[in-house]
Amino acid sequence: MSKAELVNALFSEDKDLSNKAAIALCYGPLHKEVVVGPQTRGVKIGSEGSNDIVVIFQEMSANQPDSSWYWLRLVDQSGKTLDKVVVPAIERESSSTCDGADLPEPDGAQLMIRTSVPEESKSAANVRYEICCYSKQHFGEVPRADYERLGLCRIAVQDHKFKVLFPKIESPRPPSKID
Repeated sequence: MSKAELVNALFSEDKDLSNKAAIALCYGPLHKEVVVGPQTRGVKIGSEGSNDIVVIFQEMSANQPDSSWYWLRLVDQSGKTLDKVVVPAIERESSSTCDGADLPEPDGAQLMIRTSVPEESKSAANVRYEICCYSKQHFGEVPRADYERLGLCRIAVQDHKFKVLFPKIESPRPPSKID
């Protein structure tokens, strides 16, 4: 299948075909064996006629049943990767979700990844996070109250690029060398 055909397959009624398309778009043709999570799908972001498509690929850990990773890949209609973000949702007690907003939320967020507060942070003032974006791995902490209210990560799509709104990532975006 061509990349454009894979993009079309993302929106197939056949969930198995849709999952295979998400894997191929995120990993390429030589992908490893993965456990696909229930949040895997394609979503269209933006107003009517928008060409922004996000591949949401939830990879479940075979070794840690409560762990998953969200591979978010922004692609155009031809399947060309425009940007990517990886968010581990590791060692979370409950299932995680990645929601797409039909209209941007008041802060501009169009994709929201939510999980419960990790067990090790239940009594702490801050919750640790890890996000891979802008060609770097970012680690930090956010106040637990913000995490409970806003979730693990909030992302907007601007000018065919992801913009992480929460947590605040201070690193500037380097020149893009994707796909």
